[in-house]
Amino acid sequence: MFADNGAAAIAAVEAHRDSLACAILDIVMPIVNGVDAAHAIQATAPGLPIVLMSSAIPKAYRDRISQLRLAGMLAKPFSFATLRDLLRHVTGDAIALEKEDMYEPQL
Repeated sequence: MFADNGAAAIAAVEAHRDSLACAILDIVMPIVNGVDAAHAIQATAPGLPIVLMSSAIPKAYRDRISQLRLAGMLAKPFSFATLRDLLRHVTGDAIALEKEDMYEPQL
């Protein structure tokens, strides 16, 4: 499932929380940033693992990030193998991710 902004990610989790294995959020997202979205998601679905990703963590977010129970962090850019291995670890092999499964946004 793909959400193109933080508010959409929160809504997607609220609507589909029972069928999601984890949430992966970019720290810098439109409408609602990934850190605020992660806090909202943890309030809504406290057992859902959350992974944050970013090329750099803005200082303004560091305290709020430290308050989260994160399953992992991804430093961009990252390889497919890094993503696959993290998802396997976070979900206990519940996700069998192959390159063909990757979402390619249309730019």
